[in-house]
Amino acid sequence: MLAVIGSPPSPTQITLNLLTESYRTPVYGQLVGFTHELLTSVGSHRELAIGTITRVETINPFHAATAVEAFTVAQRGAVGNRTGDTGDVRVVTVGIEAVFRQTGDGAVWTPAGATLSTSPATGTPVELVDQALVDQLMAEVPGRRWLGHLRGGQVL
Repeated sequence: MLAVIGSPPSPTQITLNLLTESYRTPVYGQLVGFTHELLTSVGSHRELAIGTITRVETINPFHAATAVEAFTVAQRGAVGNRTGDTGDVRVVTVGIEAVFRQTGDGAVWTPAGATLSTSPATGTPVELVDQALVDQLMAEVPGRRWLGHLRGGQVL
C-alpha cells in the first residue's frame, strides 16, 4: 500500500495521504489505483479507478508562517522532532482517468468511463499500478496489444 484516500475525495479527483514508509518513493506522475464497493437497488459491484498523481505537497503545520513555532524555525531552522519526516505529511492529488466495473466475484473488469459513480471513502487503500493489475484488466481483451510502457513506470 502506497497511501490512503484523504479528504476531500470526489468522483474525478482524490487527495491521498501518503504512508510514511512511502515518503521517499518517487510518486509524481505515477499511475495509482484503488477499488471501492457500491451498493445499488439491484445488488453490488466494485469500481476500480486508475489515475495519475498530478501534485505532491509536503505539509508541516509547525512550519506554517502563521504558527508560533514558525518563529523558532526562523531562528533555529527546526522545531525539534516536528521538523522533517517526523512532522511532515505528504499530500498527493490524483486525477481519475479510467474506471472499471466488476459485478460479482471473479467477474472480469469492464470499462465504465472516466469518473467514479460516487466519491470513495477516506482511508481506502491505494496502490501503484503494477503489471499484475494491467494483466488482469486486459485478460479479457482478445487481440489487443500495446507497445511501450505506461506513463511514469515500467508497466507494459
